[in-house]
Amino acid sequence: ATNNVAEYAGALMVLERIERTRPMHSVLQMDSMLVTKQLQGRWRVIASDIVPHYRQASAAITRIRESGLQIDLVHIYREHNKDADAKANLGADGLNVRHCW
Repeated sequence: ATNNVAEYAGALMVLERIERTRPMHSVLQMDSMLVTKQLQGRWRVIASDIVPHYRQASAAITRIRESGLQIDLVHIYREHNKDADAKANLGADGLNVRHCW
């Protein structure tokens, strides 16, 4: 999978947890500017491999907001997110990083 597909997969896991636990306000921080801007509705989704992931994540965000919960999407530059980026790289290499959280 591409980095962007992986970023969408991670976002979907967080969005599913938000739907389950229903916190009043959530902030989804991502280091993929592309995914963040797409989910904010600022950039178009062109790549066909991303479209289904975008639709799932976008639908989850809509459901969350329609249920009265607040969610903000924030882009964090990788150089300001070194710990999470290192863990993501371990996961991309197929290593179990549950113990790192």
